[in-house]
Amino acid sequence: MAAIDFPDSPSVGDTYTVGDRGWLWDGTVWQSQGSGAVTGPTGATGPTGEAYANLDGGFSDSTYGGITAIDGGTSA
Repeated sequence: MAAIDFPDSPSVGDTYTVGDRGWLWDGTVWQSQGSGAVTGPTGATGPTGEAYANLDGGFSDSTYGGITAIDGGTSA
């Protein structure tokens, strides 16, 4: 079996595939991911909260989540 030539200076989460084998760089070592497709880590998920929609197509004069909405009237 030939030696595997891993990339120099990988970043955490980088993947490397040779044939049907994959590896993931964890910041210290290349971790074997076995055979098959290799995917990197999942990124951060943003905060969740209530959705706000004004179904009549405009905004109302109100404060929601610390943000003040303005009247959706036309400007001159």
